[in-house]
Amino acid sequence: MDEFYKLWIAGLQRLMDSHIYDPSGKPYPTRDDFSVLSARLERLLSGKLSENEKISILTGLRGTGKSTLLAQLFAAASEKRIRTLYIDAGRLMLEGFNLNDFLKKWEDDASFESERPMRKTLLLIDEVHYDENWGLFLKSMFDRNKSNTDLMIVATGSSALKIKINPDLGRRAVFTEILPLHFREFARIFGASTDRKAPDTSFIFSSVDAKSIFKKAVDISAEVDRYYSALPVKAVENYMSFGGLPVFKHINEPLLMNNAIKSIVESVIVRDITAMKGYKAQALSKLYSLACLIAESEKITLEKLSDSLKLADNRTLYGLIDGFVMSGLIFPVKSYGRRHHQTRKAPKLLFSHPLFREALLEGAVPGRVAGRKYEEVLAASFRRCFVGSFGAEMYFDSAEGSADYIIKRPDRTKITIEVSASKEYINQIPGTMKKSSSVYGLLIGSREISLVENNIVKLPIKYLLLA
Repeated sequence: MDEFYKLWIAGLQRLMDSHIYDPSGKPYPTRDDFSVLSARLERLLSGKLSENEKISILTGLRGTGKSTLLAQLFAAASEKRIRTLYIDAGRLMLEGFNLNDFLKKWEDDASFESERPMRKTLLLIDEVHYDENWGLFLKSMFDRNKSNTDLMIVATGSSALKIKINPDLGRRAVFTEILPLHFREFARIFGASTDRKAPDTSFIFSSVDAKSIFKKAVDISAEVDRYYSALPVKAVENYMSFGGLPVFKHINEPLLMNNAIKSIVESVIVRDITAMKGYKAQALSKLYSLACLIAESEKITLEKLSDSLKLADNRTLYGLIDGFVMSGLIFPVKSYGRRHHQTRKAPKLLFSHPLFREALLEGAVPGRVAGRKYEEVLAASFRRCFVGSFGAEMYFDSAEGSADYIIKRPDRTKITIEVSASKEYINQIPGTMKKSSSVYGLLIGSREISLVENNIVKLPIKYLLLA
């Protein structure tokens, strides 16, 4: 441990710089999540950090920038003269050590006592799930620091680690899922946007009625047009193809990018899903094929998936799907209706970003599923706007000739949404609105903004991208 520790500390700043600066030496832009973590850092400094903010756990897909977030926090804390340590639990595991071993060495070397830091201290742990006792380690650190506000811990890990969470730690930590980039972040991080602040169109999900949405959309239409006119011609297309993950910022070759995306899917299968208990080797071998089937299927049924994968029963299939859901790769949307109806209907399975569908299909997306990428943008917008909101849910309407989705907001009111790359007719919306008692309906994908029958608003797709 002594030799590894010395080498780690000696190379730590160089390692952090590799995450903070691009190959030209320019700092990477920060994600929106950084401002939340930075605010916690300020509360650490002021002694106002709440008990459950002492430990922040960032989960999410590979490539979403979790390691870069830690490095940027490292830099911010160093500027504020906060004592800071970054540990890669995966690297520790390869060397045959654990978090407890490393912390004890740091305590001896830095005259740091975990029970009484006596100085503001930030502990950053990347890939925490590689330590088999990570939950116990973090719980122990929390319990040892109940009497002070001098220590803050930020750890990253696979989304799947939440199923293994120690119930005691669950009450002592703040969990944040780092989602793929939304379009405004993509435009900023990939260097396409101007300094102009992007207009926020989240009101399309939160307004009281259709008339207010129509008025707000018209009021900011010129601002929206100016924003898009400053972007490259293919900004929207690029966002759909590769713009969901900041890790691809400096890959310019489409083939390399496509292979890198598929490699992330394979890593999710091999490293994340296989770490969950209860999967048999034979079932795990089917996971990549399942991802491809989801990507190419217009309408998914359990029978079709089971037959294609040659699975003995639906329980195995549900287990595989659940693995993708827990990993963050797939977002399931339940069928609208009574609970027993939902259990009989297969959920609609959407990727967390359209880039995964594009890559799995080698860029040759069939026309029958081409519109699904806009549904995935809608699902991502729902998750951003309503993350952590009690009672917020998203459903799809499985009835023939119905609208695509129903969103139940935290106040239990509902809105009906039909989304497409290009659509003008609204005839699918009224029936779903009536069935769900929606307060208004949205047709997203029209050419112009318009108000129909005082309760349905037609909006161009660019409004959804900015939500």
